Amino acid sequence: MQLLKLNSTNSFQTTTPYIKPTGAIAVLFLFVIMMIKKYILDVGSQYTKNLPLALTVGSLFTYEIFTIIPFSYDNVSVLNLPVDLLNYLNGLFFGSELSTQSGVNLANNPYSVDSIFNKFLQIEALGQGFYTYGAMWFILSSVILLLAMLAPILIVHSKPSQNPGN
Repeated sequence: MQLLKLNSTNSFQTTTPYIKPTGAIAVLFLFVIMMIKKYILDVGSQYTKNLPLALTVGSLFTYEIFTIIPFSYDNVSVLNLPVDLLNYLNGLFFGSELSTQSGVNLANNPYSVDSIFNKFLQIEALGQGFYTYGAMWFILSSVILLLAMLAPILIVHSKPSQNPGN
């Protein structure tokens, strides 16, 4: 009846073997993009066309990351400025009761009834921890890998008249 407790160093050591292949696949896609020889001058005028979409996606990504990460940096006021701003906007739009829970991490409660009485094998404990507490990281990595797969495909299927080498 040995429970597997994941603290910050053990969780890093157990997730490292899963992060390395993800990074290797992303680097492979970057090499594919570099080998296509897409010239920046050909698509330079189209950069500003998608700028509002990029700002929206970037701000949503920043909001999700700052909402998910359990903060231990409460004393650093510069790091809390975006979170405080988002909590203030949350209070304006959805009511003030949501903005009062800013310093409380409700998802990671190791003393909840669910996690005390479950008897897991070590691999089951890892799976349970990954899919309950780290589900957003899996979703985030899957979106990044999806974009890394779609970008070379879209670049390859562009018009052949745009490449000066052809």
